Amino acid sequence: MFNYTIMRLPYLPIAGLLFATGVCLGGIGGLTFGLLAWDSVGITGGMFLGLMCGVGAAAFGLAFTLVFNVLAPYIGGLPVKLDTNDAPSEPDSEQTDQPNS
Repeated sequence: MFNYTIMRLPYLPIAGLLFATGVCLGGIGGLTFGLLAWDSVGITGGMFLGLMCGVGAAAFGLAFTLVFNVLAPYIGGLPVKLDTNDAPSEPDSEQTDQPNS
């Protein structure tokens, strides 16, 4: 049936990944907003909005990870099934008999 059950998630990789994603996506939106509202926000304000989106995404990721780590023992964790790849990792190289010139 299932090979593994995830009972705990690490905090730092999830927070780092969501921070990077939030900074990239929020930075694009913040810089666009900063360029469109040049008089009120400006580029530095748009960069700050992008940074805050990254911090907010990391905080949400930490909160979701905390909730999962607290509830996982009670709900039985997250079942994961891993299958092996039966395909060969490298294709067979066919050698032909060709004379060297």
